[in-house]
Amino acid sequence: MEAKDLLLGHGDDSLNHYQCYFDASHTPEISRCAYCVLVDGQVIHTHVQEEKIGTSQKAEKQAIYLLLQYIHQHIERGSKVEVYGDEKTVIERIARKGIRGRRNKEGKLYDRMEPHYELSIKSIPRKQNRIAHNLSRTGHIPQPQNPPKPKKNVSARLMLLDDIIIPNKMKYGSTPGQVKYQSRLLFFQKYGKMYKTIRVNADGMLLDGYISYLILKEHGIDEYSVDVEEGDDRND
Repeated sequence: MEAKDLLLGHGDDSLNHYQCYFDASHTPEISRCAYCVLVDGQVIHTHVQEEKIGTSQKAEKQAIYLLLQYIHQHIERGSKVEVYGDEKTVIERIARKGIRGRRNKEGKLYDRMEPHYELSIKSIPRKQNRIAHNLSRTGHIPQPQNPPKPKKNVSARLMLLDDIIIPNKMKYGSTPGQVKYQSRLLFFQKYGKMYKTIRVNADGMLLDGYISYLILKEHGIDEYSVDVEEGDDRND
């Protein structure tokens, strides 16, 4: 049996709301049982264990048993713990109260734990079980395919509003929502500054902050500090 523990910044277990996911992959040669634990959408712990198991359903049972062991040993009593998996049959046998007398080890462990936690278990579609699913097949969590773009160089400078070029998609596009416009206007009237900075590119083309631009023009302000950066295509 080969065990692989992938610990990702295991944080403070005093937090009391956990989302736990499990899954397993099975081949005649080896099965990979995996689970992950999240707090507020952030992965705090993952585990992958490889061993020879006879069927895919038995591999799923072993995955949830490993997860329940982790919860029992590491998560504070009284915590809210939600367990999810995409193997509906296995989950139903654990959750169904009418068959609590069965002998399987995962069911017995769940029964022992239930009085000590705000514990629930639910079947979900595989696409919602993506992290555990990938863990059970690859042994790791996939990284985002599109890494964040590097930040652009930005400098603040005074600029005449009449020198700002308004793109046609802003000038002739949909009118800014009144609720949004009024909230930005009230902010300006109260604090004497714009809620959102005006951004332009090196050619003076407006990139963001069109509502701020309109409010300034409405109040007869000719010059204002704007952020100037290299090319971007986002708008307000």
